[in-house]
Amino acid sequence: MPDTTDAGTAGGRPLPGPSVVSALCGAMESLTRAPALELAPLRVMAVAPGVVRTELWRELPGAEREGLYGAAAGSLPVGRGAGPRMWRRRICI
Repeated sequence: MPDTTDAGTAGGRPLPGPSVVSALCGAMESLTRAPALELAPLRVMAVAPGVVRTELWRELPGAEREGLYGAAAGSLPVGRGAGPRMWRRRICI
């Protein structure tokens, strides 16, 4: 079974403000690369699901948070976002 870590799109596309989040997302992606080489042929993956409805966004005012969720969902082919449970089910391969 592959080992999977959560990275984040903020590592490759940071937004103004949450620089610590961007740094952590980038670090998780980088931290996945070395074990992938070391553990080959086992598969090690980092997943960057994008905007997920979690407590991470609780500091945003309600309308701004819903706008963020809506914009993220509108950019996806399925036209909707997901919560953490849905992503966990999809990630477990």
